[in-house]
Amino acid sequence: MTLKKRFFQNKLLGNSLYLYLAHFADYILLIIFLPFIAQTLGAEEFGKISLAQTFGIFIILFFEFGSSLALTREVSVKKQNRLELDMLIGKVFLSKLLLFPIALIIAFLCVRLVPVFNENPSHIFIVSIGAFFQGLSPFWYFQGIEKMKKIALSKFFFRLLSFIAIFFFINSNEQGWLVLLTFSLSSIFICLYLIFQLSKEIDSLSLPLISQAVNVYRISKSSFLITIVPVFVQSVTVLFLSSAIGPLQLGFYYGANRIYRAANSLFGPIGQAFFPNIARIHSFNEQKAFLLTKNFFFGLTLFGIFMFLIIFFFSEQVVLIFLGKEYLGSSSILILFGVALPLTAVSHVLGRQWLIVKKKDIEYVKCIIFSSLVFFVCFFVCLDRFGAMSFPIALIAYEISSILFLVFFFILKFKIS
Repeated sequence: MTLKKRFFQNKLLGNSLYLYLAHFADYILLIIFLPFIAQTLGAEEFGKISLAQTFGIFIILFFEFGSSLALTREVSVKKQNRLELDMLIGKVFLSKLLLFPIALIIAFLCVRLVPVFNENPSHIFIVSIGAFFQGLSPFWYFQGIEKMKKIALSKFFFRLLSFIAIFFFINSNEQGWLVLLTFSLSSIFICLYLIFQLSKEIDSLSLPLISQAVNVYRISKSSFLITIVPVFVQSVTVLFLSSAIGPLQLGFYYGANRIYRAANSLFGPIGQAFFPNIARIHSFNEQKAFLLTKNFFFGLTLFGIFMFLIIFFFSEQVVLIFLGKEYLGSSSILILFGVALPLTAVSHVLGRQWLIVKKKDIEYVKCIIFSSLVFFVCFFVCLDRFGAMSFPIALIAYEISSILFLVFFFILKFKIS
């Protein structure tokens, strides 16, 4: 068997490749088109739409309700039992629809209470619609059955169409709402496509009772807290940041943040491909699962260090390439974000991989809450003195505290054992 054939028959490598294509659509395409978007809209409008997208991320995670972790794990374990899987699918979709009125109330309150959103209410409602459909998308199902190809191809196709539309139709700094609309439309089409693909795999689907749908919240509550708590805390601090530093500095912050998120997203695909595979292996061979996780830990950490070194030595060049001269003030902020990358790699494997695989969700929730409190305190201590840099400084403190918490947890467990 040739090396090429063995590569594509390896499910873990193949799924990783497809998930990198999906992340390419979500993040790297954005980086490719970022110079055009940032320079056409200008730093102030770019900061405003980025703030709206930050709110959108929170709403997406609210609708997902931990499905990327808990439900992916459930599907990976139950994928041989079609009846149980079909019942789970019905419960999940009903549970997500029940969250819609709450999300509308949250969006309305943000428009009323946040000055930037009060001036641009259309930004919030456009983002909220896209977030609803993205949260409704059954990514968890296809990740659980390890068919990442459908996710990757749909994301790549529709995201690429949205960026092409932005390139041809956005020509002034007053069209930020149109950028948000194209992103939201792409999320709608991705959702509809994946639901159509899912419908072809369902043998029988009955409408569950509301009480059965509520059971999904019980299954996912720990995973929901793991995903939502840090994003909620960070979103709230960004709202404070937007009021404290002014539109131009906010634009610098979001310029650096977009580049950081693109780099940070490179951890995601391999982690998402690794997670259902290691969860399945752990169910019958814990030692093998541990050895695979250890190798993954060292590989991801070295990759994080490599990305930090690139950003540290070439931050100004990176800003000039992806944002332009107007955003050179983002350079020092980007370096601080870069420091967080190897730390994120470490905490990602220890927490989101190994603890979740071992079903130690509650312990990881405690870690997240503790680290988020550290983030929150550090941010406000640094805000007056460091301005926009206070966020990445607090992010570094968050990752360090997460690692320390997890290390102490593993040491304590070892001693008890």
